[in-house]
Amino acid sequence: MAFGIFPKYEDIFPGIQLPDLDEVLSRTSSKDLLKAVAFMNSKVHLSQTNLAEQEDILWKWIYPFAEPTRFEVKKNYILFKKHTQRQGHQVILFASATLLRLTERIILNFNDLPEKHKKDIEDEMTLFEAWLIINSIFDADVVKGLDPVIANLPDMLLVNQASQYEFIHTKDVIYQTLLAKSFFVFLSENEKLKNYLVEFLANKQVKNPNEYLSHLLTVYGEGISGRSFGFGIPDEAVHVIPFFDSIAYDLAAHTFSDLAAKHQPDSDFKLLRSRPLIKEVNGNYYPLHNNFFVDKIYQGLLFDFFQHSSIKATHKTFGDFLQLLGQDFAESHLFYGYVAECFPPKKYVVTVPGNQFNEFEYSDYYARQGNKLFLFEFKNSIMNAQVKQSRDAARIKAEIFKKLVYSPDNNRRKGVGQLINVIQNIEEGGFEFYDFAAREIRSLIIYPIIVYTDDFFSLDGIQNIVSDEFSKLLKERPVRRHKVRNVTLVHLRDIIDMQFLIQSSKTTISDIMQVYFTRKKDIIRKRPRNQQEHLAKLKGFRSIMHDIVLPYSDKKALLKRLATALDFNTPRV
Repeated sequence: MAFGIFPKYEDIFPGIQLPDLDEVLSRTSSKDLLKAVAFMNSKVHLSQTNLAEQEDILWKWIYPFAEPTRFEVKKNYILFKKHTQRQGHQVILFASATLLRLTERIILNFNDLPEKHKKDIEDEMTLFEAWLIINSIFDADVVKGLDPVIANLPDMLLVNQASQYEFIHTKDVIYQTLLAKSFFVFLSENEKLKNYLVEFLANKQVKNPNEYLSHLLTVYGEGISGRSFGFGIPDEAVHVIPFFDSIAYDLAAHTFSDLAAKHQPDSDFKLLRSRPLIKEVNGNYYPLHNNFFVDKIYQGLLFDFFQHSSIKATHKTFGDFLQLLGQDFAESHLFYGYVAECFPPKKYVVTVPGNQFNEFEYSDYYARQGNKLFLFEFKNSIMNAQVKQSRDAARIKAEIFKKLVYSPDNNRRKGVGQLINVIQNIEEGGFEFYDFAAREIRSLIIYPIIVYTDDFFSLDGIQNIVSDEFSKLLKERPVRRHKVRNVTLVHLRDIIDMQFLIQSSKTTISDIMQVYFTRKKDIIRKRPRNQQEHLAKLKGFRSIMHDIVLPYSDKKALLKRLATALDFNTPRV
């Protein structure tokens, strides 16, 4: 199995005892260290999988070091690289998973040493050592976590990916914006929730939802997406300062010692997620991690809304709040709108949203094209951070089962179980709105689909876990009249991408699913010759169809939708 391996302290300085990280960090101004690590994270955000770019950063970093030190570092790195690649692994120099841990340690051990206006070689060496030390600490944690699953390839992959997937790929700003806009529209149209929105916007000191989104997108486009590092607020836009202050640590005002005293260790970097920006003494801002800033557009917005409005008084936990949103918002305002666009109205097309009939179960969205029937279950579940970071394969799989198959908490079937029930109803003749027996439809090809919103469910191996359970339940309750495909997990983002393709008449959902199952069948049939081919069998829809379900294929339609999302002429609350 190929892993991304980063150099550790002992790789670059062999034979030297690992120094104490907190002592090393105490040598240099925390303000300088924090900005330097944040800058490294911004580069990781754009080049984590590009070793040549990362090596270029490394050579520039060590260039000012004394010649003997520079020679030893380069020699030992090359030895490490050759050894790693001979083992069949990939070298990654700067990994967000380690840099975020270093960022957290700097904040929790913040010192009062003054900033320096010029780079100091000793300070550069301090940062270099700290980077290698945190790599060593993290590597030891990873090895310890993988020990129980080292003999099980799928479990090892699941455990490893679950703890790091959020930090590897650049999050999609456009997708997050579309979701956030839909959330704001839902709140503004809901009489019970509208006042909470007014309260939230007042706390953020913005006039309306469009202003909230505009601030985030403008900053991302101009100051975070790679064109520059950090940003300032122009004189004509001083009114937005309170908004950014609400998601920033202010170096001039924040008491980090108090923060350290109150901090509860967690594996999901809540310390950095809650405030993903740093405000410098000169009033400029810079991001601690780009993805955490992008999260503020939607996922962070949900959490912020819960934390910064009195809705907390009526919902004890954030999970309770998400349950409220599950059907009322996510299903009705997000899912129905986008999935409907995948089925343009034609003579042999029948579509029924899941909220049209309450007397019987027929899935969250029912769509038939000729003899092809698509049954969708929508799951707005978010995987618990403690589970993701647990490095416990059994615990992670149990939570997947709970979210997508069956919930032992309330003895309810979820996702897979619900789809099996619906398929049995179809086997027995159909529904009030479309009775197959009466219409003499001899045989259907049924495509059960679970649509999810959390990127976690895109990880390799999860499709197989859910498919195996679906097959097991279908054997217990066999269908003889119709052909039932195995269940497919599809991200809501993929539904958005598909509807762009379908609306531009480039393909149909039937064609897309047929290609997917053909490719999946070929992968399963192929006898694996190495670990990579074994791993290929764990791929799901997103990985297999990435060259067909392209991001936002219709750029004109996308721009129109974004313009609508940020239209300041829409009704304000």
